[in-house]
Amino acid sequence: MHLFKESGIFSFDFEVKTVPESSTVLGLGIVGLLALSLSRLQKLNRSSLN
Repeated sequence: MHLFKESGIFSFDFEVKTVPESSTVLGLGIVGLLALSLSRLQKLNRSSLN
């Protein structure tokens, strides 16, 4: 007597994707931080002018 019955065939499809280099990720992170800080500075300048 089997406790588990066959439930079908499972297939796994693996797709190889290129992993971005760490320098690319680091560069994008720095650009994102700069953009965030610039937008905050602009908001501060606008609020101080009013």
